[in-house]
Amino acid sequence: MATTQGFRLIGRLFLRAKRHAGWIVLTMACMAAYSALFSGRMWIIKPLFDNVLLEQVINDVRAAKQAALERWNELLFLLYVAAAITPFLVLFDYLQEYLFRLTTMKIIVDFRNQIMEHLVHLSMRFFATRHTGDLISRLSNDVGVTQAALEFLFGDIVLQVFMLIGALVVAVSMSWQLSLIVFVGVPLFVWPLVVLGKRIRKSRRQSLRKLGDLTEAMHQMFSGIRIVKSFEMEGEEIRAFAGRNEDFFRQSMKVARAKALSASIMQLLEAFILLAIFVIGGFYVVKARPGYGISTGNFITFMIACISMNRPLKVLGKSYSSLQEAIAACERVFELMDTRPEIQDAPDAVDLPRIERGIRFDAVSFAYDTEPVLRDISMEARPGEIVALVGPSGAGKSTLCDLICRFYDPTAGAITLDGIDLRKIRRKSLLAHLAVVTQETFLFHTTIGENIRYGKRGATDEEVEEAARAANIHEFIAGLPEGYQTLVGERGARLSGGQRQRIAIARAILKDPALLILDEATSALDTENERLVQDALNRLMASPTRSRQGRITFVIAHRLSTVQRADRIIVLEQGRIAEIGTHAELLRTGGLYERLYRMQFQLTETG
Repeated sequence: MATTQGFRLIGRLFLRAKRHAGWIVLTMACMAAYSALFSGRMWIIKPLFDNVLLEQVINDVRAAKQAALERWNELLFLLYVAAAITPFLVLFDYLQEYLFRLTTMKIIVDFRNQIMEHLVHLSMRFFATRHTGDLISRLSNDVGVTQAALEFLFGDIVLQVFMLIGALVVAVSMSWQLSLIVFVGVPLFVWPLVVLGKRIRKSRRQSLRKLGDLTEAMHQMFSGIRIVKSFEMEGEEIRAFAGRNEDFFRQSMKVARAKALSASIMQLLEAFILLAIFVIGGFYVVKARPGYGISTGNFITFMIACISMNRPLKVLGKSYSSLQEAIAACERVFELMDTRPEIQDAPDAVDLPRIERGIRFDAVSFAYDTEPVLRDISMEARPGEIVALVGPSGAGKSTLCDLICRFYDPTAGAITLDGIDLRKIRRKSLLAHLAVVTQETFLFHTTIGENIRYGKRGATDEEVEEAARAANIHEFIAGLPEGYQTLVGERGARLSGGQRQRIAIARAILKDPALLILDEATSALDTENERLVQDALNRLMASPTRSRQGRITFVIAHRLSTVQRADRIIVLEQGRIAEIGTHAELLRTGGLYERLYRMQFQLTETG
């Protein structure tokens, strides 16, 4: 059952490669041609021994006997045939080798692209429950294992099956009696493959899981290298990494032991089968038993055919072990491919050309699994309005904005944009109107210009510069030796927090969104950078879109001094709306907002 399931996974892999069917057929044709020519050379051996005795021919030629001349001509003919076959054999050997590697690489490149395309469309909930290192391991290491096994499967298995068939045809044509020994012996090779194959697949699956843990440890250590060094934890991290590496080594050795045992058993069986053929065949040749027709030429050709089966059988055994490893890798990869995105466009989803009336929450509730986060949220925001979301940590502010972006869908209630449920709007159309600036600004390891242009790939250099000026970052960029072509480093490591934040704001300005979300955009900045960033944000929030529509802005902030200009402040507590009003109104009511504001004011005064 497990084997059937495994071959079904390999079948799925080949189904995804159907666009390369032409290359596959061409490669197999070259393999068949090469195998036929290789086996054809063995047919020459029998007449060389049985019909042409080279020493006698030379003596007979000297005696000018007619029969000897005929044997000499036959010898020359066989030599011509062998010489004629050789260049074609070399040609098809090259073609089958090159084409199978070309085809397998095309298949793997497509497969990796398909996995990546599938992953980036999965929901945020999926990424919230997965380790980044494990995903990277599956996309690189597991696909790498699949590629190696695919090369065995498509290259070695197909080629060696052709070679085995060719050798068997030659062997049977030389002596069907001795071939019975081969037909009885070959199935014995299957036994260690099947028995140990299950162990190999199980051990390989576990070793890939350990490799995923190892990759995650590396990713985590490099991502937090500043913390590691500042706390002098290099030694601790090295020991933790070495422990995971040792776990991976032990698990990998289980695979190695099973594969080595399988190869040794096959070697032993091969030796017994060849010994039996040699003894029985030699007996019939020496005794010249009537009716069996085993001449010296037949026997030597048969033995060469059996020896020619040696490599195909060994390679097939090795390939089967590699196939078990590939199945283990495919199980992990297809586990990702079989994960369906939670957030998908409805069949009747529509595009939204512009936002005219605003966004509305109607009794919206949301829970992560069974844990409630938002409860019965009802509010609205119209174009041109700034709506601030405040409240203690864990109140649900960021989750509310995640629902606006449709990273998740509400578990109850509805969010509508211009009266249309978000679930009825195509996500691509929704996100085209939206930009997010977060506290933890992410910059890609490319140039400053490309990072600003990320939200609008077709933007001109002039538009990029205009956005940078509006974000108070142009003068800094212009002062760099490479200007907008300066590489920012991984995650923007070569820039300060304020510089990264202003580049992110320039990115949002360039996109010119109708719906803007600012999630703690100034909370981690010093006073001077906060002033520059806040000035850029004020300019962005106050400006209309290029279509002259007002911009809807949601601002999440812990620093209440940054939300005083908001048209409406929504105070969240334990996932519910505790208060709604302007800054002045909420101060007069003496509720949660007033207490939070007073606490921050006292801390500021104390500072």
